Amino acid sequence: MTKDATTKGTSSKDVGAVVNAIQILRHLAHADGPQGVAAIARATGISPSSAFNILRTLSNERLTSFDDAGKTYQLGLGLSELAVGFVGRSYADLIQPELERLSLAHHILIALWQVTDDAHIRVIALAAPPVAHVNVAVGTRLPELVGAAGRCIAGLRELPEDELRRRLTRVRWENPPSFERYQAEATEAVERGWAIDQEHLYR
Repeated sequence: MTKDATTKGTSSKDVGAVVNAIQILRHLAHADGPQGVAAIARATGISPSSAFNILRTLSNERLTSFDDAGKTYQLGLGLSELAVGFVGRSYADLIQPELERLSLAHHILIALWQVTDDAHIRVIALAAPPVAHVNVAVGTRLPELVGAAGRCIAGLRELPEDELRRRLTRVRWENPPSFERYQAEATEAVERGWAIDQEHLYR
């Protein structure tokens, strides 16, 4: 038995046909080759009749391409027209609206840091809330092991203890954490996916 995507955890405000269409496009984007309606319906959990109607509409709009001989569908050239606006834009540009949404929702400064080739991190995008906050500018650079981001990087790098100690001696803190605490927090950061710097980098 199949079911349409409207029953798969979507919001009550989502339009089911649109959700299903996106699901089909995502499936075709990862498929090994063109597929027929039955295979697409089976893979996405959308009813065959709904899948057929959606695919026919997508083909009319050139978002999918239909092969009449094989009765199969694949992604169409119309998608490239939609992607034109993204060409040449950086990930920082694309994520900026989401940073601003999160900043306003939680009343915090949010910065996107990029690891550089010279053992530093650099701010490539940020969003500041309309309340008092630490002043950080795009282009700001810090040693890669400093702060909360540094703990995440250190944990992922799995540096030998002597190498980690050596690198931390080059980091300037207002209130340096002990090596043991930093190392433990770096390990925790890997396990939970985030870290906190509380009054060490800045008081």
